[in-house]
Amino acid sequence: MKSPIIDAAGKFVVALMQEKLSPEHYYHNIAHTQEVTEYAMEISRGEKLTPVEQEIVCLAAWFHDVGYTVKYIGHEEESQIIAEQFLKAHAYPEEKIHIVKNCIISTKYLHRSDNILESILIDADRLPMGKSNFKEKGELLRKEWEIFLNKVHTNEEWAQTQVVYLQETEFNTRYAFQHYQKTKDENLKYFKELVIHLEHGSNQIAANSRRYFRYLLNQFLNAVGYLMLGLFIGISLSLTVWGSASFVWGISIISGLLIGLSLRIGDKWFDRYIIRKFSFPMALVIGTLMLILLFKASQYIGMILYDLMVKEMSFSDIAKSQIFHSIISLHGVLILLWSAFLISLILNTIKLTSRIIGPGMMKSYLLGKYHKP
Repeated sequence: MKSPIIDAAGKFVVALMQEKLSPEHYYHNIAHTQEVTEYAMEISRGEKLTPVEQEIVCLAAWFHDVGYTVKYIGHEEESQIIAEQFLKAHAYPEEKIHIVKNCIISTKYLHRSDNILESILIDADRLPMGKSNFKEKGELLRKEWEIFLNKVHTNEEWAQTQVVYLQETEFNTRYAFQHYQKTKDENLKYFKELVIHLEHGSNQIAANSRRYFRYLLNQFLNAVGYLMLGLFIGISLSLTVWGSASFVWGISIISGLLIGLSLRIGDKWFDRYIIRKFSFPMALVIGTLMLILLFKASQYIGMILYDLMVKEMSFSDIAKSQIFHSIISLHGVLILLWSAFLISLILNTIKLTSRIIGPGMMKSYLLGKYHKP
């Protein structure tokens, strides 16, 4: 529609928005205002408004978002003020200014229209929901809200927001309903399906996260279990060899941690290449010898670390110490051999039993949860 007041209003609004509107108004910008004006004229003609009524709706469309140049929240009231000042300056009739202002304020979200003019502007402002580019327009609004409203949505949250909007918002005019309701329904269907898809993906991610957490927890508990077993072996054998001497605890703890770490690293190898390939007696002999070697090595390392860090001895002093000689004495070796045999017998018996009845049932037995056939 062409008229001097509409042409003047369009030029004024475009110039004002170009001057004062932020580039970060990705949705509520000049292009949106021009589109709403075109949609308003389309619906006005479809609803067979008079030229005077069309002019009022067109003016309201031009000014409906100009308040964004002043503030984001409450821009409708600012738009009314700017429109009134402009129209009065152009000697526009007071009663028509009042109608224009009412049309502008009607574009507030979920506002109910009082007449056909307000209904047309509301539908023109919302018409993108009945367009095939609704998704792309929505992404522009999403970016804008992140900046001006600090509303950050995940993809799932945004899809759900669009579903709620499309379900709660209806066209007010017969023309908009007849020409755009079908595409609006298609948009609603798309976002409903997207929500289901994203929820499934989120559930899958959550399930994978839970599985990964359980895996890490099991690995941690498994490592702690080996360290506790190593401490048990290290302390038991150290007490057997040395008794309750003052240096025993420091060395045995270091030795036990080293044994536990070695068992954690080599357990699968031992199970695959020793337990599964040799008879129980042979596996017991090999396991005992390996445990003795492991304990002796950990003793030496533990003793050296203990003397270096705690007693601050030199290597030459360590070689002359009573602790060092007690480790290599025949009496200490024989006692160690017997103790290592007993511990190895227990460990290999547990492993063999676990292979026969299954690790799950074996764990239940060890925890006191006896299986009832």
